[in-house]
Amino acid sequence: MKDAFIERLVAFTSTLKVGDPRRADTFMGPVYGAATAERFRAAVAEAGNKVHHGGAALGPGFADTYVQPTVVELDGPGRLTREELFIPFLVVRGVDGLEAAIEEGNDVAYGLTAVAIRLRLRQAREALAGAGALLAGVGIGLAVSAAQLLPTMELASVNHRPAEKTG
Repeated sequence: MKDAFIERLVAFTSTLKVGDPRRADTFMGPVYGAATAERFRAAVAEAGNKVHHGGAALGPGFADTYVQPTVVELDGPGRLTREELFIPFLVVRGVDGLEAAIEEGNDVAYGLTAVAIRLRLRQAREALAGAGALLAGVGIGLAVSAAQLLPTMELASVNHRPAEKTG
């Protein structure tokens, strides 16, 4: 299921137009400044050979702050799944079951949004119940996009509850 999702996500992402944000057909303009562009390049480098789409600036005719929406696959949790990067960078992770997904998602200091794609509605409801937080508005947009990608599957968006961390 993960490979099929990545394939469709890449196909969808490749249709997104990056360019002049004043144009109606533009999905995304530049990232905010040189520091953000550098954070993007560092995240792509950290993802290594797991970049399925994007991962670069647009190239000639565009400033370095115009970058491609990027889809990466990671094998385990880490900085790229736990930090707010504020860049067009989507991580896809497979996990060993719903409980593991909720546990990993709740082990984040931020209220990050994730999408759980399941074949059974019961499991989607369990994901929502286990998250312990309301869905953020940005998560709704992500859920709609993912639903368009996989119209035959049940979809639940989960906004991770912030972990209680001290220190």
